[in-house]
Amino acid sequence: MNHQQAKTIMSTWNEKIWREDQPEQREKAYLGNGLLGLRVGTDPFENGRLLLSGFWGELESESIDRLVDLPSNLGFNFGFEGVRGSGHPGERASCLDMKRGALVSKGSRFDGEQRLCSYETRHWVSRDQPSLVVMEVELTAAIDGDLICAPMLDLAATDVVEVEAMEALVPGQYEALAETRLLLKSRGLAQKAGVTTSLRAAPGALVEPCAYTLNSSMRNWHMRWKDLKAGDRVGFVLHLTAVSEASHPQPLAQAVRMRRWAFAHDLEELRASHEARWEETWKGRVVIEGDHEDQAALDGSLYHLFCSASEHSISGMAPFGLSGNGYHGHTFWDCETWTYPPFVLLDPLTAKRSLEYRLESLPAARKNASLHGFQGAMFPWESGRDGSEQTVVNAETGIMQHHVTADIAFAFWQYQVSQGDSYWMKESTWPLLEAVAQWVCSRVVETERGYEIHHVVCPDEHAANKNNNAFTNLACKRVLELAAQCAQELGQVVPQRWEQVAAGLVVVRDEDGLILPFENWTPDHHAKQADTLLAVYPFATIDDPADIEAIIEHHVPVDPDHSYTVAMGDQIHAVAAARVGQRELASLFFRRGWEPYWINTWGMFAETRRRTNGCFITGHGGVLQAALTGFTGLQMEHPDLAVHDAALPAGWKSITVERIHWKGREWRLQAVHGEKAKLTPLED
Repeated sequence: MNHQQAKTIMSTWNEKIWREDQPEQREKAYLGNGLLGLRVGTDPFENGRLLLSGFWGELESESIDRLVDLPSNLGFNFGFEGVRGSGHPGERASCLDMKRGALVSKGSRFDGEQRLCSYETRHWVSRDQPSLVVMEVELTAAIDGDLICAPMLDLAATDVVEVEAMEALVPGQYEALAETRLLLKSRGLAQKAGVTTSLRAAPGALVEPCAYTLNSSMRNWHMRWKDLKAGDRVGFVLHLTAVSEASHPQPLAQAVRMRRWAFAHDLEELRASHEARWEETWKGRVVIEGDHEDQAALDGSLYHLFCSASEHSISGMAPFGLSGNGYHGHTFWDCETWTYPPFVLLDPLTAKRSLEYRLESLPAARKNASLHGFQGAMFPWESGRDGSEQTVVNAETGIMQHHVTADIAFAFWQYQVSQGDSYWMKESTWPLLEAVAQWVCSRVVETERGYEIHHVVCPDEHAANKNNNAFTNLACKRVLELAAQCAQELGQVVPQRWEQVAAGLVVVRDEDGLILPFENWTPDHHAKQADTLLAVYPFATIDDPADIEAIIEHHVPVDPDHSYTVAMGDQIHAVAAARVGQRELASLFFRRGWEPYWINTWGMFAETRRRTNGCFITGHGGVLQAALTGFTGLQMEHPDLAVHDAALPAGWKSITVERIHWKGREWRLQAVHGEKAKLTPLED
């Protein structure tokens, strides 16, 4: 074969082909568990990219937090002694098995035209032991001789990590272990992380020390299999463990302990428990009776969301998850409005962990409000390690994109109602909603028209420094109402000002009654998304069909080649269109919300049509929640959950989810177009 080929098994279990002339070649497959994220290319012996939730450095040029790349140290050189073994790759293929959370790769190594050996590898990031990455390798000799494998330590993977200590342990003939230990320190913040790469090999392998120089002298190791014959098979397994200072004060020592804990289990036991966790996850698969390509987009979205967040996450959910440090790994409104909602019904523990991250940053939000002259708590547009504002200083978003505070409060109430945890309401939901309500009441300006909010960046970021953004005002109104409801349920006194401001918040309309996105809006404004429709779904503050139809007609661009959109806005447009019976338009919007951004190889999204970088988790969140709660007519903040009749895009007949979590129980969800969704309790 004169081309490189990769196969991807989508969770629909169909194969897709990737050829090297496609731009998607630049993307690596993504594996993760919410604590660790790993990117692996079609050459599985190249060092991949590894990110660890909660391990922060500093972007010195901006003096802001930055999620740090770690050296993955899963790369290898191998060849036969005395044979040049250039490592020239022959045919190779990779299969991303989303069902089991593993990347399986096959290929060969050549010396000129001579095949030296073939290989099969399996990478997986354990869902059962969150600090563990496993790489399984099987090699088949194509010639006679001594096969040698040597690790490639890649310590230059990032410019914000320093190596504080390195150590290689080699016991001689391998029956036990060879291990490389690294103590890393992030530049600027000097946070520490420990990374170990440990070897298991089948009997017959010799592990030998060898001199290795990289930044400083150290003793490293390589493996040798002597006197192999063509056709002989040998194998080894690498365990990588990574722990940050955010998880343990001595991260390297704990990483070694976690390696020893992993080694206490058989490989088959580790793999089985990992796959069992993925099997549980796929019980939340959103299955449509409709377009199979839409189904592939939904499956890819569920897979990549669960790679990016879990109950073990330390940071919030960033727009690119743990697939990379785009936007420096910061947490935005993307979390609460786009990626968090599916977890409320599919994995409440992960949803709760996301909210806990915001609770931990509540003191910083209070300080932020005070700096602006406001009361209560005002959350930052971009949040990093401690909840302080981390937006680059020249960006208007960090100064004025204040709707994020209402988004966070609304997310707390969604979880509260869906899970019905009275202790959580008293200790977590109420303190946060109270602080946000106080902020809203101090943020508004009283005028002859009522209460207004000035100087904001809208969710449509092409509209900056605007007054009375419809979504921001309606979201704040909604949060004041929810805070009052929470206070009443807890027997607290509801401040009169909360009711006054909620009743008086201004929503600007033109002379024909059309709700305007912001003051002085004109039809020639080129928007990224029709953000007013966010007040239809998920905030449920606009429900008049005439208003919805008018917004769709005047605010939503319907040109399929519209260049301003991003991989999330059209999902909301689709839900709104379906609600008012425009099923064909809903289908167009839903398809437009994923297809132009689709990276077919691995079932991931780019952020925009003009960028190929993946994996944009925000887009995945938009796709999944549109089907899970939007088209099905669910409102997680409503005690009845199934509020609206299911309204599906054209070509979709039904939506089924075998298991969702609601009110502490497990349910089967089925939604048929035009009917209320049915929830059937699962047997205990």
